[in-house]
Amino acid sequence: MTGIEDAPGEDGNADGQPGPAPTSAAPAAVPAPTGTFSWHPSSKAGAYTALVALGIVAALLTGRPEAAVLVVPFALALAVGLARTGPLHLSVTGVAAKNSAVEGDEVPVLSTFVAGSDVPTLEVLVSPGDAFEPAGPEAARPSGETLEPGVPLELSIPVTAVRWGNHRVGFLVFRARSYLGFFESGAALPISGPVAVYPRPQGLRRLVSPRRANLPAGAHFSPAKATGVDLAGVRPYAHGDRAKDVNWRASARHLGLFTNERHPERGSDIVLALDTFDGSVLDRAVRAACSLADAYLAQRDRLAVLKLGGSLQWLRPGMGDRQRYLVVGTLISTTPVTSAVYRGVDMLPPRLLPASALIVGLSSLEYEHSRTAFIDMRARGLDVVVVELPPPVVPRARWARSQAASGGYSGRCDAMA
Repeated sequence: MTGIEDAPGEDGNADGQPGPAPTSAAPAAVPAPTGTFSWHPSSKAGAYTALVALGIVAALLTGRPEAAVLVVPFALALAVGLARTGPLHLSVTGVAAKNSAVEGDEVPVLSTFVAGSDVPTLEVLVSPGDAFEPAGPEAARPSGETLEPGVPLELSIPVTAVRWGNHRVGFLVFRARSYLGFFESGAALPISGPVAVYPRPQGLRRLVSPRRANLPAGAHFSPAKATGVDLAGVRPYAHGDRAKDVNWRASARHLGLFTNERHPERGSDIVLALDTFDGSVLDRAVRAACSLADAYLAQRDRLAVLKLGGSLQWLRPGMGDRQRYLVVGTLISTTPVTSAVYRGVDMLPPRLLPASALIVGLSSLEYEHSRTAFIDMRARGLDVVVVELPPPVVPRARWARSQAASGGYSGRCDAMA
């Protein structure tokens, strides 16, 4: 813990270990995996070879040439196929064209094929992972291409991002066939590089404003009187007041100089507290947290992130576009973490929870540890607002069957249905 406290500006967790890497929002470039492949006999070549051998053996055993004559076309086809097939030496590369995207965006998969001989038929398909899907029916079907010796073939096959997080795109699946199809080569090559998929921003009716705003500039109304926009009142002129603040109408009415007082607009400290104990609401919690982060940072507030789970993890307060990328990268790397041990918010650095901070919690409030954490923050005098995310409703019949299967329910399941 001391190491974290002595290194301001870093992130960490309650075990004294570094927190999520700040570069999670923009994954580092990974060299594209390359595979080199050769021809292998196809099932068609095996069938033709078996027919030719069977005809020759039958002619030898019966002493009649008819059986051998019948398999001559198959033997000629094999000979022509062998003569027209040279060394393959197929080199394949697959890489995602983007390292970040928003849900619903297309991510092109760039593939390069180079062969040492003619490839009359090349079928290419992207098999997406769980977080992606083919971008339309055409992308879901294999594309038929032709390769010339030594001439690179570059293809771009789009996939659509459907799930936030850091994910691998999937596999580049291909199959090459020789002339007449007697030889083939194919594999499923991993597509290089994880892609950081951000949740699509959600619409917000309004934001919860903190009661106290202490940063020098922002968008929150402050009850203090200083330079600002909103009129707070009128007072007698004092030496040093700016001429543009003089209220000439009031001065003319009262035969003396009077100055306008205004309420300043200031920023505040916002801490997004994400409950990772309940995995059933984690998807909605991360989406809501990303939308809130965008909105608060747009108001020039200083934003921090706190993850409540098996161990406390946090991202120190910051402002601007850099903090936005750090916050979103931290949020999309969130996974459900359960633990029977609650360490408490006393393990957090003091600078993470300043006295004027507004704590915005996102939780289902189903776990005692998360409820205790919010109560402890309120006991420290902090302003706490909890957005309750109800867990999904499980049908009664399914709940009864699961309880009966686990031995935790001994009643009549048919009555629950």
